[in-house]
Order: sequence, then C-alpha cells, then structure tokens
Amino acid sequence: MSGIGAVTPVNSIQIAAPVASQTRREGLRRAEQEVLRQEMALRNSGDVTSTVYHFSRGPDGRPYITGATVTVRTTSEEE
Repeated sequence: MSGIGAVTPVNSIQIAAPVASQTRREGLRRAEQEVLRQEMALRNSGDVTSTVYHFSRGPDGRPYITGATVTVRTTSEEE
C-alpha cells in the first residue's frame, strides 16, 4: 500500500470531565451532545472527510461519545 499514510487531524474536540455535582451519566450525556453539536458546526462550515469518535463507558454500561477527531479537507492555500 505505497502512497497511503496517516492523515493528521485538523481539529480535535475534547470535553472536560463532568461537574462533580452532576451524576456521571448525566454529565456523559451532556458531553456527548456537546461533541455532536461541535461536529455538526464543523460539518456545516467545511468539507469534513472523516470523524473518529472517542467513547467512555457510563455507569449504565452504555458507551457515550466524549470526544471526536474530525478531519477536514483543505486546500494548500488554507494550510
């Protein structure tokens, strides 16, 4: 597979840990909503080529999206 290499992410979204006074599940749910909101904003403003989600398992056993690496296609002039 010559000519194929890793793509450096253009934007990486990370959410801070939930506030201690909230339940862990609620904090993870809100973090997931915020990551998805930020990803949608990037999709609306550019040419997103890929998104890789980062998950944390909640106390209920469900995986929650707690981060994302979004790669955006740019021209050489924009870089």
